Amino acid sequence: MGDDDDDDDDESQNTDDYLMDASHMPLDEDDLLRQGFQKPPDSVPIKLPSMPDIVMTPVDPPLRTNQQRQNLM
Repeated sequence: MGDDDDDDDDESQNTDDYLMDASHMPLDEDDLLRQGFQKPPDSVPIKLPSMPDIVMTPVDPPLRTNQQRQNLM
């Protein structure tokens, strides 16, 4: 084996020995709280501000015909 092998066991450097088992047990809520994890706050629905129903005034003035202009003079 390599220079860093400090025992006589040829299989001691096998990566399967120290890899984490993928089938670990999930932690329950109490375990997570003990480890310092915090429970996320309950979500609050976001309410957008509502706009009042208003009637928009036209931006452009109404078009006047030539006859209407002559009546104004």
